[in-house]
Amino acid sequence: MSAPDLTAALERIPGWFWPTDQRLFEWFPSGEGASGDVLEMAAYLGKSAVLIGAHVRRGECAAGWLRRRSTPTR
Repeated sequence: MSAPDLTAALERIPGWFWPTDQRLFEWFPSGEGASGDVLEMAAYLGKSAVLIGAHVRRGECAAGWLRRRSTPTR
């Protein structure tokens, strides 16, 4: 996914993952040479999961776990 496409996709998802935070989220692991699978737990609406998924490389897997509370019925 190109950078403009990724930015547009992230803008369409509601949430509090601001552009500055997104850049830092990408920057921190970039210099570490880290690789491997990623599991994101307790994603809100998936904004960070989209960003993680955009950077998955061949042979890696990314998954997100989202637990929604159901509305209690009376």
